[in-house]
Amino acid sequence: VEAENLLDVIIYAKKRRLLNRIKAFIPVHLNGQCADLDVIKKICLKYRIKIIEDSCHALGTNYRPKNSRKMYSIGSCNFSNISTFSFHPVKVIAMGEGGAISLNNKKIADNLRVLRNHGILKSQNLFKNKIKSQAVNNSNNQWYYEVQNLGFNYRVSDISCALGISQLKKINSFIKKRSFLVNLYNKKILSLFPFVEVLHNHKFCKTSWHIYVVLINFKMLNISKSKFAYLLKKNNIGFQVHYVPLIYQPVYKNEIMINKYPGAKEYYFNAMTLPLSVNMSAKHVNFVFKILKEIIEKHKIS
Repeated sequence: VEAENLLDVIIYAKKRRLLNRIKAFIPVHLNGQCADLDVIKKICLKYRIKIIEDSCHALGTNYRPKNSRKMYSIGSCNFSNISTFSFHPVKVIAMGEGGAISLNNKKIADNLRVLRNHGILKSQNLFKNKIKSQAVNNSNNQWYYEVQNLGFNYRVSDISCALGISQLKKINSFIKKRSFLVNLYNKKILSLFPFVEVLHNHKFCKTSWHIYVVLINFKMLNISKSKFAYLLKKNNIGFQVHYVPLIYQPVYKNEIMINKYPGAKEYYFNAMTLPLSVNMSAKHVNFVFKILKEIIEKHKIS
């Protein structure tokens, strides 16, 4: 998701004369932190590559380019063509399900509005069959519409949107609470280094902290990741792993791919997501840390 990955892809494509087939690059803002967009934009401009931000984890996150005092909201598209968001129930704000796209291009926006609603057009000036669209008094038949390109049913319900708008009004308080909990987690878990490592925030990023991930050094523990997760669950602590790499998914899996991505394998081997929610308190964080410490102390290799 970072600039280094993009450069690797470009070098690979150049060698195989496939550079003209790269149409867009998708930086993924993971856990709430954002990618270094200014660097990515400079590379993409050079090779005429569009940028589509996967901002599903980063609603409310702000980005500051190197040598700049100005902060840019993720979703403002100052460094990209399109930014996408998710409002899944566990995100910073929720609306049941659904998402949104932000952009600064009217033509693309108009096309997306049509695509989300089965490709249906209702504007008279866009109709191809002018005769059928006209009523007897030369006005537009209100019931007439055209489908000039296939679209989809990607509409979000009005009820979900109402919930999302009400949640959006509270986003600053949500981010403040999440930042408080993350800082408390970090202060406590730093004492467990090198068995547990926290993911520090990028200097160019003021993150909204969608999820809280730690890296557990299982090579220094006589316990498997599965057993570790079982002990957390046994103590009523929810956990998750973000994410299982595509190289392990049946639809993509092959031995050649697995050997090519050692970084993904190592991250997956060590990463665990601990509970983080605006409904949590310092008491909950202290409890999670207490159990985490007990498991580490009991299973660390002397």
